[in-house]
Amino acid sequence: MTRSRSLGVHYANVGYALPLWASRLNHVLLSRRFPLFCVLAFLLPRILLIWLVPVEPVSDFAWYFNRARELAETGVYQEGGHPTAFWPIGYPAFLGLLFAVTGPSLLAAQVCNLVFGGAALWLTCKISKELFDDEAAARLAIALLALYPNNIGYAPLIATEPLYTVLLLGMCYWMLRPPSAARIVVCGLTIGFATLVKSQTALLAAVFVVCSLLWASSRDEVRSRLLAGAMMGVLALAVVAPWTVRNYLTFGTPVFVSSNGGISLLMANNPSMKGLWSRDFAPDDPLVEQAQFRASDQIAADRRARALAYEWIRQNPGEFIALIPQKVWRLWAPDGEAEWSFQASTPGYERHAPWFRGVRIVNQLFYMCVVALAALALIPLLRSRAPGRAYIGYVVAVFFTVLCAFFSGQSRYHFPIMPLLLIYAAWFCTSRRLPLHGSMTTPTPQG
Repeated sequence: MTRSRSLGVHYANVGYALPLWASRLNHVLLSRRFPLFCVLAFLLPRILLIWLVPVEPVSDFAWYFNRARELAETGVYQEGGHPTAFWPIGYPAFLGLLFAVTGPSLLAAQVCNLVFGGAALWLTCKISKELFDDEAAARLAIALLALYPNNIGYAPLIATEPLYTVLLLGMCYWMLRPPSAARIVVCGLTIGFATLVKSQTALLAAVFVVCSLLWASSRDEVRSRLLAGAMMGVLALAVVAPWTVRNYLTFGTPVFVSSNGGISLLMANNPSMKGLWSRDFAPDDPLVEQAQFRASDQIAADRRARALAYEWIRQNPGEFIALIPQKVWRLWAPDGEAEWSFQASTPGYERHAPWFRGVRIVNQLFYMCVVALAALALIPLLRSRAPGRAYIGYVVAVFFTVLCAFFSGQSRYHFPIMPLLLIYAAWFCTSRRLPLHGSMTTPTPQG
């Protein structure tokens, strides 16, 4: 019996041997050459995709690109000459800083995606080892992430997902580590920057702190974690506050990060969404059109949209509840949405459509297997009464599922969660060491 360095609990074999295929898989995973395979599996398909398959920013991605270009040129976050806070500033600001150095360059943004992907790979490995202290499981997780077709497909795209995935995984990793002064600072700053990319991160961070208090095993540990959570919250707010102040000075009303909450709520909750299992939202519904959104009037339009959404939900509670399974389906059932950008902007897509569709089918099968294996991994974790932190990936998945139950369910919203699900799927395939009872001691903050 060995003691895990990460969770502070005992691990043991539960009394049955690994299947032969799993033993052989572990042998391959633990070979000296396997890390090199993972590096090549990550780099080669992404570099080739960027090099050989041209793609232009479209829809949201074009919006990010254009706002970043204007930021680099003028220093103003605007749309159509009007100051904006419609979408969070985080990703456009990052691209704006990049473009200030490189000029408006699609290739520069794509190279950054490679860096983000590499960082996500490293954090996936670290989180896996922190949770399960199992080298084979960690190696399989990063191999699966490197080969995941939809993840590869995002490499050329001007999308928030690659950056946000790194920030989310960073939050998870630092939350799992025993708190020290340096880790509290890094985690607090990470939460702040992640909130500027996706504003709902602030709520997720609060959920993390509450969970850590519930998982504490003593009053001293509760006090330690509460203090650490408060310090991280202050640091996160220090990162976000300048943007919130800018919004107040610009619009004359408090806007925490972005001003699209009302319109997002309305587009996902209106009469046209009933039975619409094939679409994420309905922007052309007459109720949505009543909001009369304009960049010059975005704050008032968002208020109108929120009021319309609340009124529709109040008058149609049954229909609102009936939409929830539909939204959850749209969040978790389909995958491979990266193909849409190639379909919309890649020259000659129609000639090569069978290849794209074939990859999409392979990706969907891969994705379904990962989700199924991650769900199955819950069984041994629950049977062994694993400590609370072992479920951090499931906490993230449930959080975004609940969020989408109110707003829209879109498959790209599960993109940042996939490395966490891959960790559980890989552990289920490679290890039969299960966490047993034990306390999770958390040192008090230290230098």
